[in-house]
Amino acid sequence: MPVVAADQGRHGGTVMPSPDRAAPVWMLACGQTLGYASLFYIFPALILSLESALGWGRGTLAAGPTLAVVIAAGLAPVAGRLVDRGFGPALMGGGALVGAVALAGLALAETPAGYLAAWAVIGLAQAASLYEVCFAVLVRRFGAAARPAIIRVTLVAGFASSLAFPAGAVLADLVGWRGAVWAAAAGLPFERLGGMINDQAFTKTANCWGIANGRRGTNTNRIVLLRRL
Repeated sequence: MPVVAADQGRHGGTVMPSPDRAAPVWMLACGQTLGYASLFYIFPALILSLESALGWGRGTLAAGPTLAVVIAAGLAPVAGRLVDRGFGPALMGGGALVGAVALAGLALAETPAGYLAAWAVIGLAQAASLYEVCFAVLVRRFGAAARPAIIRVTLVAGFASSLAFPAGAVLADLVGWRGAVWAAAAGLPFERLGGMINDQAFTKTANCWGIANGRRGTNTNRIVLLRRL
């Protein structure tokens, strides 16, 4: 499990993490961009290819993402309770993995039933890993100072459609809509595991020699972990 970013500092008092500069915020922003591009915008990005290749009616095709949104909305209270219990980062990581599996199922779908089943699981992934859970995690971590972090995540993730539409068009032309969905499934499971912030109180060594440069301080370590699920 590689360490992606780390910083360490010594201060004379308690250090509060800044959501404006915290690396975990950038990781969440990138994760949300990939998540929305793969789990939400993939349908409009590939709709023409889906319609042409499968030959199903538009109502059947549109029923898939509609089902996903309904399931995500229904599971929102459950996701919120899990975040309140401290499972937010795990929920988001698990949601990314479930989303990858669901996209693989979508790429393999040959019948409307299989297509709808894949979208149902995508709805589960949406409930576990997109904005609602992400923002709840930020509020839980930063409290009243979470607003700048939420704004940053929203601004970055706003480029999800700009990523999904051209990428979907190019991949659909090169490898077909199924290949495009496989590519989304392969890229989705990169997820931030969490930002570990550990504040340790200490007595400065210089005090042992009678030098008055502060009695106590706080050693703060911030480590952001990223792995391929």
